[in-house]
Amino acid sequence: MVLISYTNIVVDDFGFARRNPLKRYIYFLTHMHSDHYQGISNSWDYGQIFCSTVTKALLLVKFPGVKGVMTIPMKTPTEIELCKKYKVKVTFLDANHCPGAVMILFQGYFGTILHTGDMRFNMEMIPKNPHLYPPQNISNENGKCSIDIDELILDNTYCDPIFKFPNRDEAFKMLCEIIDKNPNNRVFLCVDSVGKEELMVELAKHYETIIVVNEQRYEIVTAMNFYVEYFTTDKSQGWIEVIRKGEVEARLKEKNTIAITATGWANTTSYQMPDNRRYVIPYSLHSNFNEMHQFVKSIQPSLLQKVVKNNTGKSNKIYNITQFSQYMVTLHHIKQRGFEFFLKNYTDEKRLSQEYRSIMMDSRKQKEINQDLGIELTEQDNQMINHMMFQDSNQNVFSKQKQVRKGYKLEKPETNKNFKITQFIRAKQQFVNTEQALQKEIIPVDKEKRKDNDSEITEVTKQTKDPIIID
Repeated sequence: MVLISYTNIVVDDFGFARRNPLKRYIYFLTHMHSDHYQGISNSWDYGQIFCSTVTKALLLVKFPGVKGVMTIPMKTPTEIELCKKYKVKVTFLDANHCPGAVMILFQGYFGTILHTGDMRFNMEMIPKNPHLYPPQNISNENGKCSIDIDELILDNTYCDPIFKFPNRDEAFKMLCEIIDKNPNNRVFLCVDSVGKEELMVELAKHYETIIVVNEQRYEIVTAMNFYVEYFTTDKSQGWIEVIRKGEVEARLKEKNTIAITATGWANTTSYQMPDNRRYVIPYSLHSNFNEMHQFVKSIQPSLLQKVVKNNTGKSNKIYNITQFSQYMVTLHHIKQRGFEFFLKNYTDEKRLSQEYRSIMMDSRKQKEINQDLGIELTEQDNQMINHMMFQDSNQNVFSKQKQVRKGYKLEKPETNKNFKITQFIRAKQQFVNTEQALQKEIIPVDKEKRKDNDSEITEVTKQTKDPIIID
């Protein structure tokens, strides 16, 4: 969710197009989760969208009318033209998050920038990604084994030592233990969004069965071409069924059933609900703090940025931690102590490349680059954008004014939901109080002066064609 420094590249922020409608940018989608593709629609016409082949397939299932979607092969440096003067080399790396999810390595006139998107790191990823981790660097004693990275944009979802949930292998063992303790039961696996398909396939292989899914998820699996043979929509063919979390209550009314929710949360063990039929296991698609620490240590960038700028943005992904008294916290209250730790121990601006530093220190050069890229805003552009944003944020006001001009019959303030009823009541009461005070002669009033005022009000009312609206 960021504009890549000194480029016209936007990652995972498609609302950016609406906020900046006068200029054209190049967009990248790291994976097909709603908080990352938000802003895309069937009518998208704001520029090219680059993503992995799997993500494109999923995107076109969701938005079949979207145009300009381009793919880049995995682990293959690919040159993209930003403008006539500037090009960038882009490499997609597996983010180990959900099918099709990528980390993006940008290399060019601005230096080297790595955007992780959402990711879950493990040490096995190092030898699998030689473009990021050259083999000759792997034995480095201080832990750094990547190429030099000027700017790392990090998935900081669980960037605090409090998050110690187990790795995926350990979580899978917990899942199997729960299933084994409940033989002859139909198992409902609660999963909402795209993701955890690998977990489903592992279960299918382990228990030699087929996973039952609804038609929507089956369409997704088919579009990804992801082990389709392990999935079915026929409930009679399998005893492990994937359902949405909102379906749990209704489905557990069936006899001999249990429900298991696989989600990210800050605990080290599985959890059993009091009814002995609902379970939660800590199976996360994001790095726990220890894994994140290993990753940052392996990169040791010059600069470190956050993917999640607002900590509350991902709080829904760890809502289950509120089930435990020792973890009665949310991301909103966690200061992400780990991020400060990473900044202090693993970043150093002195290591910045000459390319990145020369642009960072020269505002004139930044402006020239923006002009070449076609994204430098003139004063007239800024005025136009401000005008458009103002109109967009006040559409309801303009709509009401238009209705009034057309002679639209206004509702009574008491029944109009859009009317500030408290203001009306207060104004009405003040009027009543004033009238009562005048009648009791608490407020002395010159009768002649009042007569003049009344005539003035009458004259103004005659001249006023439009109704007066209390704002």
